[in-house]
Amino acid sequence: MTKISKESICRAMGVGDEYLKECVSNGAVDNIIEDLRNCESDIDPETCYAKKTLQQLCWHFPLMPNDVVMGIFRWGIFKPDTQDSTSPTHHNLEEVLKEIFAKATPKIIAFGENHPLFGSSDDVKSALERFAEEAMPWLKATGYHTIVTEYLAVGTPESEFEKYKTTEKIDSKETPYLYEAYNRVRDPKGLLALLNKANELDLKLIGGGLTLEEINSEIGSVELMEKIRDNLLNSILEQGPSARVVVYSGALHNDIQPTTQFSFLNQDGLIKLNMDSADVAEVDIIIPEFANDPISNILATLAPTEEIRYRKINSTHAIVYAYAKNAFDRVRSGSCHFNIGE
Repeated sequence: MTKISKESICRAMGVGDEYLKECVSNGAVDNIIEDLRNCESDIDPETCYAKKTLQQLCWHFPLMPNDVVMGIFRWGIFKPDTQDSTSPTHHNLEEVLKEIFAKATPKIIAFGENHPLFGSSDDVKSALERFAEEAMPWLKATGYHTIVTEYLAVGTPESEFEKYKTTEKIDSKETPYLYEAYNRVRDPKGLLALLNKANELDLKLIGGGLTLEEINSEIGSVELMEKIRDNLLNSILEQGPSARVVVYSGALHNDIQPTTQFSFLNQDGLIKLNMDSADVAEVDIIIPEFANDPISNILATLAPTEEIRYRKINSTHAIVYAYAKNAFDRVRSGSCHFNIGE
């Protein structure tokens, strides 16, 4: 079993968060650590006593979102030894995808990103930009012609994609759905890259994000995340049982095991899709500069000095890009964090 320590929990939570550091240092997690030490080495959160441990984490840290708790469990405490610098790097995302799916391709490939931070530097390419440039041509060549994405609202009409394809302009009157998406998302450059590459390759884009009504509603953030989960799932189901579909969303929505409450690939989702875990694949694209949550903070420690690194961790195909050249020297030695403006 991976060694469990207060430090590993603290690192998974985020070293820079003083509130969580205080929670770790005040003794609240001592009993949890002891319980985890007594668990079997092969942990299954659905059947093992560790499920109770997750509940204890929620109890001791009531202000902590459920995805953070799962992130601690998944990457902070029982994470494999991912921090080796000897695993080979790859030149681009297409090269990695060819390796992952050399033997077979699933019905659904679910890509998850760590979202760009607000105010992040323009010279750091986002995961969506990388996906558009490096993955979409391979996806088209491999027989995937439909992409369901959180970046576009459910109900985005086909006529708007056709209008954009003709004019390459986003207008509040002619393309209101695209206009809303462009002005709302954290990654408008990535959205344009997605739209342009889809036009170039004649790929179909399907909105799987919040509806316009949901975006403008006053419901809480947890319910919004659950709606994204449900909207993504319903948009996939609408493509039919035989469709081969690519999904692009945030990395909380594509987890297979252990799943978060926000994943459309949880047990209920797989039942509705009439699939099992062999029919789907989870691919996470991590840009280390944007690491701002427990999972991507830990995965960012895999970042090579150049190119990209791929590792299979549990059900996740984790693909981690190198820091941008102008940013690498600013990374603190041994830290999981990259702090903008530090």
